[in-house]
Amino acid sequence: MHRFATVLGVVATLVTLACGGAVLAASGTDRSRPDASATTSAAPWQVVSGPAGSFEVPPEPDGWTVRDPEQVVYYADRYGEPMVGVAGPAVLDDGYCPEGTGASNRGFAGLTGPHPGSPRQVNLREARSWASAVAGLRPAATRTSHLALDDGSVAVRSHVVVRPARSGPCQPDRVWLDLVSVAGPAGVVTLVVVRDLGPDQVPAAVVDRILRSLRVP
Repeated sequence: MHRFATVLGVVATLVTLACGGAVLAASGTDRSRPDASATTSAAPWQVVSGPAGSFEVPPEPDGWTVRDPEQVVYYADRYGEPMVGVAGPAVLDDGYCPEGTGASNRGFAGLTGPHPGSPRQVNLREARSWASAVAGLRPAATRTSHLALDDGSVAVRSHVVVRPARSGPCQPDRVWLDLVSVAGPAGVVTLVVVRDLGPDQVPAAVVDRILRSLRVP
């Protein structure tokens, strides 16, 4: 369970972390792929778009919803100050843990940037920041590779498995972070996918499809 603070109307406080407002639209194409069976619904995937770029997530019947553009979801430090976050993310199983306090979900996806630097530089920097925020500043090993996106672009991908710093109801033992970064006209844009690991985790094939769907203007 990811326990974030959700703040309305203060996107500017995370302007260096998140891409800003995102809007939701239905995908105009039905892209049949070998991994399509990893989702349970036949509905089209949703397209999440914003100034920095866009990506796709499974349809609402599969548990994915998109937060309002004004909502910022972030990990905070022990003083309550934001460390990393995204605005208007797609969230999996929002509010599934009634035993917990605050927001809960099994995962989410959102954009950060654009940021200056090369895709590899930005990707590694973002991966370290997210891993530190989730794990409470404890070091975590990062694996980095290249990923071919659906539009033909070549992106840098990192994945990190961390143990959350806090315990509580529905808290998973491990969390998987995937980050894909690609260069755009205004800088490097990164798609962050965070998911619980456990019996109800998001299949790897679904995560791969989300990551490959990243597009920048």
